[in-house]
Amino acid sequence: MIKLIIGFIGILAVIVLVLNLMTNLSKQDKLKVVYLFISVVIIVGAYEFFQNKKGNKDREIVLKYMHGDSFECRGLEINKSTFNFVSGTLTFVGKKENNKNTVIRVGECE
Repeated sequence: MIKLIIGFIGILAVIVLVLNLMTNLSKQDKLKVVYLFISVVIIVGAYEFFQNKKGNKDREIVLKYMHGDSFECRGLEINKSTFNFVSGTLTFVGKKENNKNTVIRVGECE
């Protein structure tokens, strides 16, 4: 996250430098460009924050499964004996007859 912020500050500095060298833009137009860039940085930062938060939750669930713990998703008990974990799609797929056609996304677990 820090690298992202430093990168955006560097890009902002380049944009400000380029805008100062351009003489055909008014001061208001230059400020609009800077404000637009800052808004984009804030939106990207917020998106990154929430994606990291969701990713951490998903990792915790997968680690529980890998360590052999049982937990509940959509009212079903998930563990290594009842479900397989598919890492490519981050889903649990039922093994046994009663869960055979059941597919549960990691994001649906708590």
